[in-house]
Amino acid sequence: MLQQNQSTSSDRSSLSTPDFSSPGELLDSFVHFLRQQYLIVLFSTLSLILLGGGYLIVARPSYTAIATMLFDSRKTQFLKQQPSENDGPIDTASVDSQVRVLESDNVALAVIKKLQLTEDPEFFKDTEGGPASAYERMRGALAAFKTRLTVKRDALSYVIEVSFRSFDPEKAAQIANATVDAYLVDELDAKYQSTFRASTWLEGRIR
Repeated sequence: MLQQNQSTSSDRSSLSTPDFSSPGELLDSFVHFLRQQYLIVLFSTLSLILLGGGYLIVARPSYTAIATMLFDSRKTQFLKQQPSENDGPIDTASVDSQVRVLESDNVALAVIKKLQLTEDPEFFKDTEGGPASAYERMRGALAAFKTRLTVKRDALSYVIEVSFRSFDPEKAAQIANATVDAYLVDELDAKYQSTFRASTWLEGRIR
């Protein structure tokens, strides 16, 4: 009985042993496959090359312009003549928040209105149903604008890159710079409104 059990276990071990192929055998199998299916491989390769070449010929080239913003390591004082002792350096969360502001609809709509992009066929085209309303034009231009806009922070630095893609290189540069300008105007307006409300409240308290 003991000898029979030993032989059974040895048979199981031999059956469970995987059969590995050598690199030479794998190479021979691959070459054999290519010899049998070379027409299919050749046809697929030529088709992909023709499709890629046709796309490059038909596709309209696009250009990307990049505007770079550098934040001061100290909080910028827009409306103060003397800096406060409590003003500390800008932290990483503040810079990331400004990236979100640059990507906001307020900044994009300001650029669209300033450059009249609702009338630009690259951003909005009327359908066959007739002329679109002003609201539809604005929403369509906004959607097209945001798909072409990219705002990112350069690693962990205080540099933010605003890039815009367009079929016209001059238009791409103009919109990238206009986006930065719209952001600065929005920040100035927000600080002015905050200061105005504080001044109005203080004047009321004095009276």
